[in-house]
Amino acid sequence: MINIHFLEYIVEFAKTENLTKTSKHLLVSQSALTRAMKNLETYVGVPLFKRSRNKLTLNDTGKEFVKHAETVIEAQKQMVKAT
Repeated sequence: MINIHFLEYIVEFAKTENLTKTSKHLLVSQSALTRAMKNLETYVGVPLFKRSRNKLTLNDTGKEFVKHAETVIEAQKQMVKAT
């Protein structure tokens, strides 16, 4: 099962496009964020990021995944609100 926090992490990363900024905004360590992103890719079974020496960016699959993640996060918020 995907951890809802992992979805929040990738959505925030899509906004900032920077691991350091994302980790600071979410109040998690950069190493924990990196592990979460790796775990998410493993769970999904496809790469979501382009990795270069000092840069991490979403690939096309990752960008599409973020759209779906936003939908799931919103649905989860609505479920909580309804209960």
